[in-house]
Formats: sequence, C-alpha cells, structure tokens
Amino acid sequence: MFADEKFRHTGIEDVSYTHNGKKLVFVDTPGFNDTNKPDSMILEQVARWLDITYRKGKHLAGIIYLHRITDNRMDVTSSRNLRMFKKLCGPDALKNVCLTTTHWDMVDQRKGRSREVELQGKFWQEMIKHGARTARFDGRAEAAWRVVEPMMNNQTVVLQIQEEMGRQHMKLSDTDAGKTVSKELAKADKEFQEEIAALRKEWQSAVQEKDREVAKVLESERRRAEERLAQTQKERDQFIRMQYEGMKRSNEALLQKLERDNRQYGFLESLGMAFSALIPRFRSS
Repeated sequence: MFADEKFRHTGIEDVSYTHNGKKLVFVDTPGFNDTNKPDSMILEQVARWLDITYRKGKHLAGIIYLHRITDNRMDVTSSRNLRMFKKLCGPDALKNVCLTTTHWDMVDQRKGRSREVELQGKFWQEMIKHGARTARFDGRAEAAWRVVEPMMNNQTVVLQIQEEMGRQHMKLSDTDAGKTVSKELAKADKEFQEEIAALRKEWQSAVQEKDREVAKVLESERRRAEERLAQTQKERDQFIRMQYEGMKRSNEALLQKLERDNRQYGFLESLGMAFSALIPRFRSS
C-alpha cells in the first residue's frame, strides 16, 4: 500500500500494521545515498511528500534513521546522508528520532561496539543531546519492536522542512535542506572545474615533453572529470527547474483557491443584496 498513488514511482511507500491494539503506519523513504538518483531529486520527492501530508494534518510520531554498523568509517556519502537528515528534521523534532544501527548479525561484536561508541560520541553526539535515542537492529522481530514501541506513545512532531514549506510557505530551495543541496552542488562544480584545469595543465606539459603514455592517461582523466562536471551542472539545472515547477503548481493551486473564494464571495454578496431587497417588504407588512 502506497502513501499516495502519485508517489509510487518515487520509492516512498507506507504500510499499516496493528500492534498491541494500536494501528501504526510505517513510511519508507529513499535515502540520500541512492546511486540511481541525485540528492536534489530525492530531496524534492521527500519534501513534497512531507509537505502534502502536513497539509492533510498527518504528523509523524517517530523517525527512524538507519546506519549500517558494518561500515568501517563515516564516508562522504554517509556524512551527506546524515547532514541532510538533520536539515529535514530540525533540532525540535530530534526528540522523536531513533538512530538505529543495522546488520549486527554481520559484524564482529567488538568491532561493532567500537564503531557504535564512535558514532554516539562524535557523529551523533549533537542529535543525542537534543533528545535522539539510539538502538540496535540485528534482523530479529523483537529487535525491531524495541525500536518502534517507545515511539508509540510519542506526541507527534512537525519537521523543520514542514514548518518551512507548510507554515512559512518557503520554496524548497530556500529551506535549510534546499540550501545544503545547492551549496554541495556548487562546491562539486568548483572542485571539478579546478580538477579539469589542473589536468589540462599537466596534459600540456606531457605533450611538450612528448610523453604520450602520460598524456593519454591525463586526457582520459580529464574527460571523466568533464563528464562528472556536466552531470553536476545538469543536476543543478534540474533542481532549479523543479523549484520553478513547484512554484507553478503552488501558484495554480492558489489561483484556484482565489477563484473559489471569489465565487463564494460573489454568491454571498448576491444573497446579501436579495435580503436587503426583502427587508423593506417585511417592514411594510
């Protein structure tokens, strides 16, 4: 069962389940480590879903963040994933967050514990200070319920991005999460351009020295860097286009609302004129 038919293609889905007499709805969203989708597209899809559910009056009681304990270190992708998660939630919603390590059945327990201590004392420290709790999931059902059950009596929360888009009517690009994506794309753009310039300079030196093998390798590396630069610029353009399309949808919805309000006002105005015409008759009768 999907959260909304129009979100089927995004990978966002929900499933209902009754546990201890309470109906629960679990929602699964893609993470910012999908190799098939750029972060900007994932952010747009997740943010739109959160905005729509907020406007429908549906709020979250708990948010589960999953991290593989088998990962040897916090790499660039994991760091970006965590950074985006914090921007989506905001500090006020962290009390409803459970930072959950997974794949405990696939790691040496001493190594896993050492990595867990590092996560809690370094990368997750700020979130834990704001009320986030931690848990382990080793693949067993009882471990899953140890993650979920403490959330069942939580007061629901409004995430920061829901506050920004739903209450403050910000464009996605103006939210903290949107600004983070834009900054990272701009940073990647600059780094690729610098790499291309350096490779071109080295290639020219190799050509002057008639070192064909080195020149060939440098030329290949430069082309790969140019392809990555083109992909980054394409992603930036897509993000800008998504914002334009989002604004267009919002403006169309606002225009429709104004038209409905105008028709309703026109009806009430006509009704008021009719009553005004009848009042003298009532007074003379």
